[in-house]
Amino acid sequence: MDAFKRMEANVRNAEGYAQADADFHIAILAATHNDYLNALGGLISADLLSSIKVTNPDYEKNVASLKFHEAVVTAISEHDPAKAKLAMDTLLEDAGKKLRMAGS
Repeated sequence: MDAFKRMEANVRNAEGYAQADADFHIAILAATHNDYLNALGGLISADLLSSIKVTNPDYEKNVASLKFHEAVVTAISEHDPAKAKLAMDTLLEDAGKKLRMAGS
């Protein structure tokens, strides 16, 4: 997945990483070929980018986040929906924790 490769390449560049991370999630929505989810991607892209800038402001957090994204990529490439759901749930749980901590 191109967006994941860009995340890896930009792990030390917070702005580049955040954009690639947002593109990662939008690409997954687009891959569903679901008109509703594709439209949703357009609606949430700015908010998604903003939240990623909060949850992943630096190199250390970017590196930690990569393992969660890689699990999603692996599950999708293996065509394993249950594994992909679990991987995405784990990724989103981590992001939710970071957002709650940032809001404290």
